[in-house]
Amino acid sequence: MKEGKFLTDTCRLSRRFRECEVVDLDKIGLVEKHADLLLICGNVVIVIEETNTMKRDDLDQVISTIDDVMAKKERYGVKSDPDKFVGIVHFMRRVDGIVKKAILPRSVKVWVERAECCDALIRKISQFLQNV
Repeated sequence: MKEGKFLTDTCRLSRRFRECEVVDLDKIGLVEKHADLLLICGNVVIVIEETNTMKRDDLDQVISTIDDVMAKKERYGVKSDPDKFVGIVHFMRRVDGIVKKAILPRSVKVWVERAECCDALIRKISQFLQNV
């Protein structure tokens, strides 16, 4: 995260989604740019980038992290072959207008969303977990 450091798991996802493993991607020794958090929920992997203002770079980081997790799942602690990968950019203030148009599903297996607050983030995660 670029614009001021959030606490890891700001929205207390580890308490809300006890069936999921929350991984702080800054703590696993990644050298390349990456998103902030990974939620491993059985057959769903959710990649979360936290930022104040959502920009195209945030979206690119989520997508590149998803691609890396798909290619090297063991590196991230993903033990199974997930059915779905979800990317979420969790922003606190605003979203750059150009980015709004860029948030589209890439395929059936990968979906990228945005969440403007903790309640929206939790709601989106819950929806994805219920629809699998």
